[in-house]
Amino acid sequence: MAIYCDFMGTKTKEEVAFRLSKGLAEGMEEYIPAQKLFEAAKQIIKNMTIAFDTNPITGEASFGLAVKKGQGPSISSITKNYLELSKKYNCLFIFDEFQDIKDVDDTLSLLRTDLQTLKNTPILFLGSKRRLLNEIFTSYQSPFFNFADEYILKPIPLQDWVEFFEERLNPIKVNLAEEALSELLKISLDVPNTICEIGSYIQSKCKKEKINNTKLFTLIDELINAKSESFYFQLKQLTSSEGKILSALAKNEYTLEIQSKSFQAMTELSLSGIKKSINKLYNNGLVEEEAKGYRLSNPLFRLFLLKNPVV
Repeated sequence: MAIYCDFMGTKTKEEVAFRLSKGLAEGMEEYIPAQKLFEAAKQIIKNMTIAFDTNPITGEASFGLAVKKGQGPSISSITKNYLELSKKYNCLFIFDEFQDIKDVDDTLSLLRTDLQTLKNTPILFLGSKRRLLNEIFTSYQSPFFNFADEYILKPIPLQDWVEFFEERLNPIKVNLAEEALSELLKISLDVPNTICEIGSYIQSKCKKEKINNTKLFTLIDELINAKSESFYFQLKQLTSSEGKILSALAKNEYTLEIQSKSFQAMTELSLSGIKKSINKLYNNGLVEEEAKGYRLSNPLFRLFLLKNPVV
């Protein structure tokens, strides 16, 4: 039984608890036969409300879990149900965009306390920001230090994204042309988090239409404008030198030599100044280092800086 939990964009313990309960409910509903689901839930689920609803139009039943009223969202109470489930079923727990919960209060400590008691249950920790994941699993100060082994995945193939978007856009009769999808992947530098963010925006803004390159660029511009206040706020937290470096990095998809004469000319900084600022930006999660070179962690921030460079 695979239990998939997506932590993308979570900022509070309440959101983390909701995603955990949602993933648990969806996994049980998918893998346990409907006629056995309620009885199985009664045996496994503790300190949570079990809900069954029936769609009055289709007659289909839906299954849900929630923290009991008055108790408040409790990450620990939910993860303990993950443990109980693993005792009765062969489970695989999948935590996607795991780096997004890194700074959510004591969430990592709470999860580690329960997950370390699992026996013979594999866990996949997925994420699109390698540096933050490395901090979680390689920093001595992290609750998850040495908890998992690293495996770097190659970019997700175009055809897999075709299926991903069709599943989400077909219900609202939106067709994302394959050439537009290919362009979306290129703009996003194959970063799944950004691809999904743009996809979510398309899903919320479009209905009954075909999206070509022109329409895609318009939607991405709208999304960047909607996020501009947040981007300006990020820039205000930086020094002038750091802002110049981000703008210089934004001009290329990847920058292999940050201490080259050309990069030094673009930033008007000394080599020591570049190195110092790059290290700070890297540690703050604004810059990633890959085999191709350095890039901005958020490709949408890169597009914003191309239009609003720091001078």
